[in-house]
Amino acid sequence: MIFEKRRFAGMIYPMRRRGTSLKGKFMFALLVSAALPFLIGLATFETTGFRYFLEQRGKFHQSQAAYLARSLAQASDAHGDVIETWLFADSALLEWVSARDREIAGIPASQLARETRHIDELWPSMPDDDPQVAPLLQNPAANSLRRFMKMHPVVVEIFATDSHGRLIAASGRTSDYNQADEEWWWEGSALPPGGRWSDIPRYDSSSGTFTMNVVLPLYDDDELVGVIKLLADVSSMFSRLGDRLDEDGLWKIVMADGHVLASSRNDLIPIGEKTRADTMRQILKNHDHWFLEQDSNGEAWMTGVATLAAPEPAQTAYVLFSSRRDDAVAPLQRRFLQIGALAIAVLAICTLVGFGVLRKNILVPLATLGRASRMMTEITRLKLPGSQNEEEIHRHYSEAITHLKQIESIKTGDEIEELAADFAEMSLSVMRHQEELETRIVAGNMKPSGSPPDDITSPADNRES
Repeated sequence: MIFEKRRFAGMIYPMRRRGTSLKGKFMFALLVSAALPFLIGLATFETTGFRYFLEQRGKFHQSQAAYLARSLAQASDAHGDVIETWLFADSALLEWVSARDREIAGIPASQLARETRHIDELWPSMPDDDPQVAPLLQNPAANSLRRFMKMHPVVVEIFATDSHGRLIAASGRTSDYNQADEEWWWEGSALPPGGRWSDIPRYDSSSGTFTMNVVLPLYDDDELVGVIKLLADVSSMFSRLGDRLDEDGLWKIVMADGHVLASSRNDLIPIGEKTRADTMRQILKNHDHWFLEQDSNGEAWMTGVATLAAPEPAQTAYVLFSSRRDDAVAPLQRRFLQIGALAIAVLAICTLVGFGVLRKNILVPLATLGRASRMMTEITRLKLPGSQNEEEIHRHYSEAITHLKQIESIKTGDEIEELAADFAEMSLSVMRHQEELETRIVAGNMKPSGSPPDDITSPADNRES
């Protein structure tokens, strides 16, 4: 230890150089004990909590994409339910199709094939009043289909074929007579009773709309007699769904080859946009998931993916819902600031309360003991030779008595109270001993000159002893 020397009345007393005060040490201990858990919690929140939040936001984006995908599927189911209800309510269509199927039941398949190819070749040049065309557009089944369209404006086109894929009833002129070479017809003719098939939405540049094919088989006594197909406009549904999604997000439908079919960024108008290769790799990793990506400007985006099922993998489409990563984590940042401010306030309150308790039960009693100790030291110094000042001694004695009373009032119920009691007893013992010593000195000064004090023995006495 480092000591300084201070001289009092010819004697040297060491004085310890003061370092950090006890109050400062306690305050430091309180801050460490309170701040350390806070910092650990903060680090945990910044790492584990942040990753958990990102995971939840990613799942939210995936759910938004899945919502749009389910809505498209439900739209297909809804159109299928509507046409099935119509077939049940208006039997003209099924009766007409069944009658036509019975008419060709005895015709050889080869003959039917030749007739179908012949009509299909001449079909583009035939006028609507041609004997081969007019009966298909003007019959009970076709009239039923037109009534259905009037009741359901979203239906752009609807027609029916027989069990061989030949057109037998339509709401309007179709581009082909033979539909048996179309994928939708093969899918529809293979369906069981009550089944339905739909493909992914397509963009019709001539009408500027998005359409979806919905196909149902027509059965009569468990025997396939035809296939019906309707083309529904789903553009308005896209707009409604976009309004229901998160206003800060963007959604788009991406084909398996990377071409963007529809995007809310371009007002649902395809502009030949193609998805970047690295983004497509992320999309194709899993069917339904989310991921983080960067656009060409280096801005981070969070994207959720949901798959639109298609009969062929090459025709599969994916619904994407994206938002800027910073926008997604902004609520977390605000919450983090709120929690941080609250934690700092609680930390400060706990520190102040803790310091108040320590001050009352430890620091104040120790300060009282310190003052009393220094007072006892001052009294002893005043009694040294050459420092007798009766008035000063009397004043310090009065202060010492006051400090002793303060020490006796220390009631902390712990080791500090015991220390205070021991110190008070020691101080009283020192003061009594000093009074006795003074009395003996005074008595010794009253003896004849040259007589030794009572407590001083002569060398002779020492020898006799």
